[in-house]
Amino acid sequence: DSYEGEASVNHLVESVIGGRLDILVANAGLQRDAAFSSMTLDQWNKVIGVNLTGQFLCARAAFGPLLAGGFSELWLQSGGGLFDGFV
Repeated sequence: DSYEGEASVNHLVESVIGGRLDILVANAGLQRDAAFSSMTLDQWNKVIGVNLTGQFLCARAAFGPLLAGGFSELWLQSGGGLFDGFV
């Protein structure tokens, strides 16, 4: 659930990073191969949770330490690519 994900990310930043952060590379992507017409809402929510919400939580948790370090780099990347035949 998203609260556990949020708490985990916040804990990671607070306990491991400890205050100053020079760069964040949040690279995650999940793909659930299914035709658009048959993709379930659970599959969709899982993809959105990893590809968008995970990126948001990492960036938000790291923002304070990034500012403290002079805000050097923030990279967010996600996704599995484009494929034919999934319509």
